[in-house]
Amino acid sequence: MNNINNITNWKQEDTRIKDLYYWIYKKDLKSSFPFEETSVELIADHAPEGNDINLFDFNFISSIIQAIDTYFEIAINGIKEEINKDHTLFGITQEKTAEYLNMPAISFPVNQPSILFYRDGTWMIRFAEADFPTVDYGLGIGITFDREKITDISILDSDEIIEEDIL
Repeated sequence: MNNINNITNWKQEDTRIKDLYYWIYKKDLKSSFPFEETSVELIADHAPEGNDINLFDFNFISSIIQAIDTYFEIAINGIKEEINKDHTLFGITQEKTAEYLNMPAISFPVNQPSILFYRDGTWMIRFAEADFPTVDYGLGIGITFDREKITDISILDSDEIIEEDIL
């Protein structure tokens, strides 16, 4: 089991951005998905107590991490819904749409997820790699949650991660 609540399992990183605080979980994350790399990160910004890791809701974070395979599947199903709405955003032809929609989550062409938690209860699964035709994914595909509910799915560029999701 992942021991998310143990503060010593987190390493604070230097962001080089004023009033932005960032920690990364130092242990391996257990998942049945065959991802190459998976990271869990905490991000805090512009709070007077900014670098106080104890202000994160570790019970909530732990509940998400313990069920992370479920949330990976929810995120992938969210991407499938977006493909179904407008396959052209993903560079997929109408003929190939059914192939992606019927693909099992474990085989879906996304990889290298980062799970980013913010202090306000929002969080994101960001797949750094996505293998869809003719689309530049910049920093990947971000699936944003407010607690357990998806609120946004977007293709991310560097400005979006910093300006919209952190600030």
